[in-house]
Amino acid sequence: MTDSARRGPSPARWLRRALGRSPSVPAPPEASLPPIRVAAVGDLAEGHALVVDGMVNGTGRDIAVFRSGGRFYALDDICTHQYASLADGWIEDGWVQCPVHAARFSLATGEALRPPATVPERTHRVELRGDGIWLWPGTPAAAGSGSPTVDRD
Repeated sequence: MTDSARRGPSPARWLRRALGRSPSVPAPPEASLPPIRVAAVGDLAEGHALVVDGMVNGTGRDIAVFRSGGRFYALDDICTHQYASLADGWIEDGWVQCPVHAARFSLATGEALRPPATVPERTHRVELRGDGIWLWPGTPAAAGSGSPTVDRD
């Protein structure tokens, strides 16, 4: 895992973000950005996420990369309902649940699946290259997609 990626629950990170920045975020970039390697496949366990800092990924928004059901997905990290890190939420069966108010989002499409969230999350393309997880910031994931886990012998 690179220095720019963090994983696991972090109440301190959530609090720092909530107190240090307003819930408004910059507009998404107009063009796709070059891909970046965010971690090795083995660095991200099933049902976990890591965060790629917005200053590193070039979008100005933190992006969470998730592993669920043997696939990899990426969404903007901040819940569209209220300011909370989705990487700190519950991940299961292709969805993530916000740790604050239990809103749910589809990892494949970003669709808001359960209130109180009604606005979808922005998705990002994820690709596996060798043993690396590559993120394409600003490039939407194809609907219903997710990069499959590569089996290792």
